[in-house]
Amino acid sequence: MRWQIAQFVFCDQQQTLTSNDSSHQLEPMMVELLSYFCQNLDQIISKDKLIEQVWLGRFVSDNA
Repeated sequence: MRWQIAQFVFCDQQQTLTSNDSSHQLEPMMVELLSYFCQNLDQIISKDKLIEQVWLGRFVSDNA
């Protein structure tokens, strides 16, 4: 699926974030996180919910 985020286009299938003049390949966890945010627009998402849904309950430090 593709989402427009300001001047960027995010494609979860190609795992890319593209602007007018550049395209960046994203790491898999970044794709999962960005996809989750795009699918849950206008919602406040708790840290616990992110860990449960994106990191699938794995231990995650605050630095992640």
